[in-house]
Amino acid sequence: MLLQSLLFPTTPSIIVFMRKRPFIIPAAVIVFSAAVFSGCTSTVVSVGSSDPGEYFGVSDDSRAALVLDGEVCGEQGIVEDGTIFIPWSFVWDEIDAGFYYENDSGTLYYTGEDGELSWTANDENALVIRDEEAYVSAEVLTEYSHAEVSVFEDPDRAVIWKPDQEVGTVKITKDTALYSRAGDKGYLTDLEKGDEVVYLSDEDGFSRVSTDDGFTGYVKNDCIGELQSRTTGSANPASFDKISFGSTVRMIWDFIEFTSDNDYFDAMLANVSGVNAIAPTWYTLDNSGGMSSLSGAGYVQKAHARGIDVWPVISDLSIDADDVGRILGSRDSRERIISSLMAEADACGFDGINVDFEHVSEKDAPAFIQFIRELTAAAHAKDLIVSVNDYVPQYTGYYKRSAQIGACDYIAVMAYDEYTGSSKEPGSAASLPFVVQGIEDTLKEVPAEYLILGVPFYSRAWTQNFGEEECSSQALDMESARNFISEHNITPYLYWDKTCGQYYGTSTDDQARYSIWQEEEQSLGEKLKLVNEYSLAGAAAWRLGYEEDAVWTVWNEILT
Repeated sequence: MLLQSLLFPTTPSIIVFMRKRPFIIPAAVIVFSAAVFSGCTSTVVSVGSSDPGEYFGVSDDSRAALVLDGEVCGEQGIVEDGTIFIPWSFVWDEIDAGFYYENDSGTLYYTGEDGELSWTANDENALVIRDEEAYVSAEVLTEYSHAEVSVFEDPDRAVIWKPDQEVGTVKITKDTALYSRAGDKGYLTDLEKGDEVVYLSDEDGFSRVSTDDGFTGYVKNDCIGELQSRTTGSANPASFDKISFGSTVRMIWDFIEFTSDNDYFDAMLANVSGVNAIAPTWYTLDNSGGMSSLSGAGYVQKAHARGIDVWPVISDLSIDADDVGRILGSRDSRERIISSLMAEADACGFDGINVDFEHVSEKDAPAFIQFIRELTAAAHAKDLIVSVNDYVPQYTGYYKRSAQIGACDYIAVMAYDEYTGSSKEPGSAASLPFVVQGIEDTLKEVPAEYLILGVPFYSRAWTQNFGEEECSSQALDMESARNFISEHNITPYLYWDKTCGQYYGTSTDDQARYSIWQEEEQSLGEKLKLVNEYSLAGAAAWRLGYEEDAVWTVWNEILT
């Protein structure tokens, strides 16, 4: 069970999983910058005020200021019986998305690999509900969050530094004052020789710094010592170790529509080489809060005989967003789904789980993250790898990839569907700039060693009938794409578009204009090179059966 020394004085409920594993903080994206930027959208600082209450924007003893990464936030906490409580929504957004408040049960959860903490509103020193909003005590965050959380009085305030940021620090070399503006203007507070402050920036002979008790202002450069650095954060008792695949991931998704499709495993892989993981689409959520299955133990046995690991997919594609939120927001439903997956793992002997939830709305993102944490805890107890599929961040920024990778082992960025069947104008399914941007945006939250690049084996072909404003498209496998090019006499007009990294061509007849951005071995190779360029964990392709044999030559030449 969790070490007694880790327990908060207000003892939470504890659920202990079977397997014991030491808590290891997962690697995170480090911000290499002297300046630290706050997630707060506004400040309430009264420039030049010597009144701390006015500086922190606190005029009521029932309110507490929140200072995040050196900036006073517009959002505030509340104070009850001398304890500062912080809105859970702010905690999830800005501090630690590991904390999940379930409204239906009135329970706050914090799930780790070796156990789970929980609190209810009866734990008055940990969680309170006011005006239908949950507030988490700063003491709980101090004890369990990986962020740095400190509390101060006069006025009440919580000073918070997000974890895993490399910040500059300096020591004050002589007694001085801190001012709100450069040039000894706007007294804020006194600094003493030996005080350590966070260095933020330089301005005309003055340094902008932040004190440990939450004041941010300016001090003369001749009052500070040599710039040092440290990484923010503290030990987190509810962390997840990573299970490594051990080599470059070379995965392919296998679309399984019927149970009988499993019987075609050997035929589908007859000409495939260089694949070491396969993800059959076996599991889907259902409206009852459970899941349906198309699994087959024989499929796993055949894959293992070829040296291929099996990471079956669980998806939400069979239900709409409202149902996804309802299901993931229910503790009972999450437990039922995860228990079913673990039973399937025992029965089939597969090696990992691939989560493909594409219908999660922004309001249900916290429940999605909680599902990943609970699933990973259960899966790791059976030594199963957990991977999560995400579209590029420009479409799903609210999926909070940094929180996902705080629990799961890998994230696959599905760097395709740039243009889709619902697009009103023609375009590529995955142009090279789109793929690059998807990687770079994802790397802002996910370390490269845990990121898998998802690439398409399909092209999107377009038809725009003359006299009609909108066009139609179809997703074509590689052979069908070549047939489309031939059928519509695009071949004479097909050329390599260096910018897109694809062959592009268009033609017309008496009825319509036809166009295609073709996916084939050369365009695929340009994408796969990015795995090595960005030192990613590997690649995954959608989907098995859409490729031509020439693909595997390029695949094996690039992915090592």
